[in-house]
Amino acid sequence: MFQFIKDSFEQVASKVKQCGAPSNSIKVNLSQFEDHKSSFQTVIYQKYLKQKLSKKQFVGKKVLVIDQFIADMLNLVIESMQILKENGVDQIYYIDSDQLDVETNQIIFFVNPDRQYMKRIVRIIRNNQLANFNKKYLLIFCPRLNIVCKDYLEKEAVLGDLIISNFNFDLIPLANDQLSLEMNNCLRPLYIGQDMSILQTVAESIQRMELVHGKFKNIYAQGNFSKFVIDILKQKKQQGELIEDELSFKESKMHALLIIDGKIDFITPMLTPFTYEALINEEFSIKIKFHQYRYYQKQNCFKRQTKLNDSYYNKIKIMNIKQCQRILEDKRQNNKQMIQSMKQQDNKMNMSDMNQYLTKLKLLPKEQNIILHLNNLHYYRSFYKLTFKQIVRIHFIQYVRQLSSSCNTLNQVIIS
Repeated sequence: MFQFIKDSFEQVASKVKQCGAPSNSIKVNLSQFEDHKSSFQTVIYQKYLKQKLSKKQFVGKKVLVIDQFIADMLNLVIESMQILKENGVDQIYYIDSDQLDVETNQIIFFVNPDRQYMKRIVRIIRNNQLANFNKKYLLIFCPRLNIVCKDYLEKEAVLGDLIISNFNFDLIPLANDQLSLEMNNCLRPLYIGQDMSILQTVAESIQRMELVHGKFKNIYAQGNFSKFVIDILKQKKQQGELIEDELSFKESKMHALLIIDGKIDFITPMLTPFTYEALINEEFSIKIKFHQYRYYQKQNCFKRQTKLNDSYYNKIKIMNIKQCQRILEDKRQNNKQMIQSMKQQDNKMNMSDMNQYLTKLKLLPKEQNIILHLNNLHYYRSFYKLTFKQIVRIHFIQYVRQLSSSCNTLNQVIIS
């Protein structure tokens, strides 16, 4: 994907240059052109996916079979599923069974390199072969094919029936200050299975960051696997795979990159969180910008999924509960006062005043977003307050029991 990103970036950079940007600022000051920056991120995923789906051997209608993770990622990075239809994808199925009854002769599997998925794919192929269906199969791995899956497919003698391809989503922009590879299941294969391909993916992602924003002036590593990532980058530099741009190196605003191995600190994830974002993740779990929250109506509890992309969430996510509630209550009150003052002036408005009024009204944050966060905060305050009392009570009872048992033991020692 690195070469594809390079080509896509050069296309966007040429557009930025046409807008009148100085030549020495195309790489490092791309954030000044928000439209180009967002289109760059979207275009990369769309064009790269289109390139994978439109294989020469797969012309015409086709069926796409995906797992839940791939579905979530596609919803995140692709603005519309129209791109799939444009490339001949007639229907989409989840790979949750061994049966796939479709009339289309071309089937694309787009999954993670998981042994369970390989078993289902093998059974689907075998069932079609037993029914004398002549179908073509394309297997796309995210991020890449590993040794375990390759050995299993070879053992089951279906590797020759498949066209293998890889697709790496790379760094996903979850927020303005947060990029993620969304590799949630990398701990076990890395530490137990010694699957070093994960480190290769991390190194390629660092390359993309340097390609877009300029080279890091200093790179630091903490932990053995972090050092391996730096070694991979050095190896790529020796092989000429890195872009050496002295101007970008001097002008880059990214001073340092710190790579920390997860093995350095296994304790922090077990600690009790106190920020708003951490509490949401602890209680409801944040799944690629989405979280399920509870709301109560007439003593009934309902669940709803919402996307965490409003401006207020970005402001309060690193605050504690009390700060969040105070800020949201103040802002809600200010919004009410502003709307009331606008309504009072409604009769005296001319056309220009009316346009200004509508502009200000659009800029106001959505009321339901503020209410959503306030409901969450109310739930957390009551939940954690109750839990804390229960914990204190339990610890007190345990302490009294230990104290009484110690006293009994001491009495027995004195008596004996």
